[in-house]
Amino acid sequence: MIVYEIYENRKFSKRITIHTRIVVLGTIFLILFGMFLFLSIEWNNPKTFGQLDFFEKILNSFFLSVNFRTSGFNSIDLSYLKDSSLFFSTIFMMIGAGQGGTAGGMKITTVAILIISVIYILKDSNQQPNIFKRTIEQKVINKALAIIISSSFFVLCAILLLVETQNLPFIKILFEVVSAFGTVGVSTGNGDILSFSAQFDNFGKSLIIVLMIAGRLGVFAFGLILIGKAKTRHFKYPVGRIII
Repeated sequence: MIVYEIYENRKFSKRITIHTRIVVLGTIFLILFGMFLFLSIEWNNPKTFGQLDFFEKILNSFFLSVNFRTSGFNSIDLSYLKDSSLFFSTIFMMIGAGQGGTAGGMKITTVAILIISVIYILKDSNQQPNIFKRTIEQKVINKALAIIISSSFFVLCAILLLVETQNLPFIKILFEVVSAFGTVGVSTGNGDILSFSAQFDNFGKSLIIVLMIAGRLGVFAFGLILIGKAKTRHFKYPVGRIII
């Protein structure tokens, strides 16, 4: 959708939608921020960027920043990344790319909407959350919040179960779980040609499979399968006042 809209508006004949603006600006920010982050962490790591020249460092940091959110390729051995790089890479994998693409994750607009809403709440503004002079609907904010909380809950539960049942390093379990849920396809490996999940027992492998299915279907579709759709009700309860 984004590529089509930009192509149709290549002569700037009409206004670009808010959705496209958020996705494009968010993508640019995440790519540049990821490049800077991985460059600063891995610059002197002799097993990753340390032996590369300046141009190769820039190119590989760009490749990492893009692929952790979308395609799942790698140009270096990910098992040699520092723990801090593995940790921050899970954030990029959880965010993912824009809606309408084949990448997984919570999506750029989902995270952007929640960040904008949080800023307006902290400012105690009398205006509804808005961006580019356009108001964000409350139902969209609610949906973004539900996606982020549900996604985080699935991932945290999976991490807890795997940490307690598999005698393996925490950071690599975290990386494998988020990669599976985000359908990214990267792994730190088992030391040979197989993925890190090859070291899991049958329970661990089954859990990774479930995470990949949930990530591919999406949180709402997967939640609908597990919980079911709510019945239509023709009444509302009175408002309850809660102090937060």
